[in-house]
Amino acid sequence: MRKLNLALYNFDAELRLLLFDVIEKIEISLRTKLIYHLSHEIDPWWFQNFDLFNDSKALVKTLSNLEAEIERTKDESIKKHLKKHKDDKRFPPSWKSLEQTSFGVLSKLYGNLKHSVKLLPKPPNPWILEP
Repeated sequence: MRKLNLALYNFDAELRLLLFDVIEKIEISLRTKLIYHLSHEIDPWWFQNFDLFNDSKALVKTLSNLEAEIERTKDESIKKHLKKHKDDKRFPPSWKSLEQTSFGVLSKLYGNLKHSVKLLPKPPNPWILEP
């Protein structure tokens, strides 16, 4: 019985490691694609454009959370950006700002986007061949 419990524990630990590794790769891929796509199709500050979102109150809450995350970050690129652009009241561009957020916050941001924004033409991906 003890060997079975140990085997189950080891199996669970290994499965958890494999799953978290895959989830991390998916999260990075989705984050990168969302930021890249909307930054190129709209502009680097798309996440501050209230016209692109359904719920303004939810966006205000999301931006407030993002502001708090940026204020406490130790990321040098953010600190340098804020120092260099201290007169610019916008957040740093999306590829800097949204790297500071959790995947949950990014998911809420995406979920709040208007449907028409989600349907913008996708940039070409040389790795995917269309039939």
